[in-house]
Amino acid sequence: MRNYEVILSEHEGFFIVITVILSHTMNVPKINEIFFEYLAYWESGLQASRLAKILGQSREHVQRNTISRFERTYRVRLINSQGRMRKLADTSEGLRFAPSRPSDLVRMLDGISILFQNAPEDYPLGVRVENPLHGLMPEPDAEVFRALYAACTHKCAVRMQYHSKQGVFPMTFSPHALVQVPDRVHFRGYAQWAAGQEKGMFIDLVPARVESIDGEMIWDAVPSSEDADWHSKSSAVYRLSSELPAALAAVLRQEWASSMTDNSRPDTMVIPSVRKAVKPYVDRALRYRWFGNDHYETWIPQTVE
Repeated sequence: MRNYEVILSEHEGFFIVITVILSHTMNVPKINEIFFEYLAYWESGLQASRLAKILGQSREHVQRNTISRFERTYRVRLINSQGRMRKLADTSEGLRFAPSRPSDLVRMLDGISILFQNAPEDYPLGVRVENPLHGLMPEPDAEVFRALYAACTHKCAVRMQYHSKQGVFPMTFSPHALVQVPDRVHFRGYAQWAAGQEKGMFIDLVPARVESIDGEMIWDAVPSSEDADWHSKSSAVYRLSSELPAALAAVLRQEWASSMTDNSRPDTMVIPSVRKAVKPYVDRALRYRWFGNDHYETWIPQTVE
């Protein structure tokens, strides 16, 4: 990894750092092109001065090396939007760099909002995501999470005292994946209890339930290749509950229309390529839903033949 000396201005520091690090040290889509497409498509408001401010570059540099080059390289056409702003004339082939799906756009905006949580007045994009769920998930101890995250990164194991439903037990844990589900974050990995207890198994470990942890990493970890449920994937199929009031059923059909594409199976939604290890969380997230003060069963898991 090369070192870069970066001079930060008061209002552009975050994105200069992001641009330098991602553009020069990681093989990821170019940051300039991501925000070109973001402004030209999602905001319908591409301006060289606006893109320059986001990227921490001069307007002239952005016009010459990002906007003009993008138009030549990918043969895209920009048309007037409003005022001096422009937007993409044709998006039938999708976007090359920026998120194409609304759900992915929201995730991107949410992540950028977190980067600017201590400087909200400097937030550079058009809309900030208000996510009340950030404060509703269990917040683990930072040192516990750091030890687990480091062990997962380096494919090592760590020793801890873990508070499970059966009580508090000593455990050696080999994490291999970090998983976010609607109500929590957990590490997937192999748990080996103290000597003399039952054989270990792959579990979902909730960091907030760790009472204490030894930060020293153990290099003799159990590899993820042995986690059959993690590597097994299949389509998850759900049927809309026939017990729903007609008006609510109609609302859910509209919401999930993009996932209900099999006309031979009405009121059926298919989610492709779901890991067996995480499917119970998908089932739980979809099966019940509140409408006002009433709780309904909505999407019922189906057996895949």
